[in-house]
Amino acid sequence: MDTKTKAAARGDGQAAQATVLAVQAKDTTRRADPITFYLPINDRFRLTADERCWRIEQRRKGGEWRPVEYHTTIDAAVNNLSGRLLRTAEVQSLADALGAIENVSRTLTRALAPRFKAERRQ
Repeated sequence: MDTKTKAAARGDGQAAQATVLAVQAKDTTRRADPITFYLPINDRFRLTADERCWRIEQRRKGGEWRPVEYHTTIDAAVNNLSGRLLRTAEVQSLADALGAIENVSRTLTRALAPRFKAERRQ
């Protein structure tokens, strides 16, 4: 056990604070991989990706996006997102549940559909 850890264990406030600050400083110097892929699903969810993983992100109050799940493949991310959308749908009956399934399916189909834009060369 190093000196700072021993002092923190004894209750030395300055040493404990120095240890916390050292850990915070170490964490703030680490940089996340830049997001290279954005796929908006609806106004509350989007999929993002970098070279390491796929993320389901949710828009929080104030418009800030935060990751809520991490996945190794886009298939797993889409499957888990569809489950999340179904679980959070407000349903009271079987008819409501079937409508929610239809709505989630339509939303994901629109978001995942390829979009092409043809331009004439001059």
